[in-house]
Amino acid sequence: MNDDEIAWQDVLFQGFEVLVTTAVHGACVMVVRLSGRGDAGSCPACGRASTRVHDRYERRLQDLPLAGHAVGILLSVRRFLCADGACPKRTFAEQIPGLTSAYARVTDRLGASLDRIALALAGRAGARMANAMGLTAGRMGLWNRIRAMPDPVYDTPRVLGVDDFATKHGHSYATVITDAERHRPIEVLPGREAAPLTAWLTAHPGWR
Repeated sequence: MNDDEIAWQDVLFQGFEVLVTTAVHGACVMVVRLSGRGDAGSCPACGRASTRVHDRYERRLQDLPLAGHAVGILLSVRRFLCADGACPKRTFAEQIPGLTSAYARVTDRLGASLDRIALALAGRAGARMANAMGLTAGRMGLWNRIRAMPDPVYDTPRVLGVDDFATKHGHSYATVITDAERHRPIEVLPGREAAPLTAWLTAHPGWR
């Protein structure tokens, strides 16, 4: 390869501990075969490193599109034997830091993009935007991404706002508690009676 040529390794996976074995560019999708190039894997249960390979399998992942083309990854994954005989996790699959997460069908960087779309649009609108960007995402998949996100952590507000609203006009109501200074919702309580609000304030003594 000439010095001025760019390898797929540099274009797609610079900074990741992977080796590109093949890259096949089809009419609509690019399929890249990868393998980890680290010497060892770290057990997610006990944290100990292991170099003992138990077996291998192939994992399919969707990655960010490139130049309008979908990118699929076929990752050769090593399953290591844990070096700690007392660890309850006898074997574990290697992960590529910053690129893969356990059980995910997309790369971490694609997952981050889908999270942003889900938070901004969610549902059908989010799915249409994702598909327009060359990403495969369904409306329920985006909703599930939102449900899996941890609740935001806020500083204790100085001023609480309390208001009720109708979830079903004339039939069902709820109470919303907000940070009145930052205009952020904090909690939604069922009904608009005083008892749920009193119980919530009792459970959050620093917020009264």
